[in-house]
Amino acid sequence: MQQHYWGFMVLRPTIPYVIGRSVINPKAFKESGFLSVLSSYPATVNGVELTAFGFPHSSQDTEMISCAETAIWAIMEYFSSKYPEYKPSPPSAIIQVTKDRSNVRQIPSEGLQIEQISFALREFGFATKIYSKMHFGKDAFRRLFSTYVESGLPLIATIDNNANIAHAMVVIGHTPTAEDQIDKLPVSIEADPRLNAIIQQKEIKLFDNDDIERQFVFVDDNMSPYQLQLFDSPAQHYNDRAWAACKVDHFIVPMYPKMYLDAVQAKEHIKTLLLKREYPIQKGTEIFIRVFMTSSRSYKDSLVRDTSFQPDIKEIILEILMPKFIWVGEISDKSDVKQN
Repeated sequence: MQQHYWGFMVLRPTIPYVIGRSVINPKAFKESGFLSVLSSYPATVNGVELTAFGFPHSSQDTEMISCAETAIWAIMEYFSSKYPEYKPSPPSAIIQVTKDRSNVRQIPSEGLQIEQISFALREFGFATKIYSKMHFGKDAFRRLFSTYVESGLPLIATIDNNANIAHAMVVIGHTPTAEDQIDKLPVSIEADPRLNAIIQQKEIKLFDNDDIERQFVFVDDNMSPYQLQLFDSPAQHYNDRAWAACKVDHFIVPMYPKMYLDAVQAKEHIKTLLLKREYPIQKGTEIFIRVFMTSSRSYKDSLVRDTSFQPDIKEIILEILMPKFIWVGEISDKSDVKQN
């Protein structure tokens, strides 16, 4: 029975927003061939114990919770199902934790500002980071977004159309990379003038995994879960001109407190190491770089199981003392990437 069980959906008497807490397996949908973070949730059907695999989803009821509160709830549902440090946060807990940061009434909900969302997640045990497109610029902002999704961290992205629409969604993954996407990938333009000067001087062609134009997996409380959309058009699933104009303007990363280095610093350190320090890339080299964060335990476990890795180098890496979380910089070329 378990192999035929696709999850559950709670229906509530709040017409027309009747969809409550739901966990549905992506395989129940027509488009399910994506890479995303998922978790398991125990359930019973007529007394039979089963497990639902998916990412938590709910519609907003527009009274107790808006899109922002729903996004916080989904993040906490996910992390509480995987790690004992976190616990589920119902709407009442979210309202309680944000009451001192609100200048208006909380019921019915009028939504939350980006700082309030970040504050709530911090109060629930995360070391949150807020990234703004205005601060980083379009290209750097998009790359940071991709880096964190590649790291397996669910994000809360806020979108608007610079008019009358503002919305929050959870981002949990992306579609696989196809060979033609690798072939079409342009040479990355380095934002750091110091590193860019070295790249130009050495005639290095640097391709960044975060420049691949792929679809991301959005969990939107106005729609069914697992909406696949491009970064530049995150609300195309609304089929509405006003929504189609929406762009991602901020995103929040719910980081574990022991994740000390953020993506900006990590990518800068890795590129500096490759271009300036102990391991300088030779002139005329073409490289493909993929940067992501993982736990040192998961990394070493994956390394042990990798039979293609050189045994002597593998042994050296396994013996290195590492912090709880590490940033990994994978260096290859386009042909190697296409061969996985």
